[in-house]
Amino acid sequence: MTSRNARSSARSLQSAIAAALREALLPGDSQFTDQGLADAARLVFEAASQRPPGEPVIAIESVTGRVGERLTRIAVINDDMPFLVDSIAATVGSLGLGVDRLVHPVISVARKADGTLEAIGEGDARIRESMIYMEAPRADARTRAKLRNALESTL
Repeated sequence: MTSRNARSSARSLQSAIAAALREALLPGDSQFTDQGLADAARLVFEAASQRPPGEPVIAIESVTGRVGERLTRIAVINDDMPFLVDSIAATVGSLGLGVDRLVHPVISVARKADGTLEAIGEGDARIRESMIYMEAPRADARTRAKLRNALESTL
């Protein structure tokens, strides 16, 4: 695949993730701003782009700088299973972090043998994955490291 095709494919997959995040918002949830949705979709896409079979992927980033924006973004990509969201939210809460936003689309994906994300949507040989996106108050580096360790242990 040429780099132009790879970029186009990545944009297409990220757009599909953005649509899934938007559609997964529950009634009463605050809507994403356009930039907020783009940022959330980027983080989830980056986490989901490479996932070995049966292994969770965790991405955590701290955000400061935009007017009034000080938060921690968390993306967890895992096989879909019962109580996953509850377990992850409890883990985040156990570190004293509140959950300001939680979006949980379950997405049908196709992956190459090495775990590279190939396609999103219904079709042959698709598996269903939980792509959980959360926002919490900004956490310092030490708390983010503890959070990653705690999430890995939970999963």
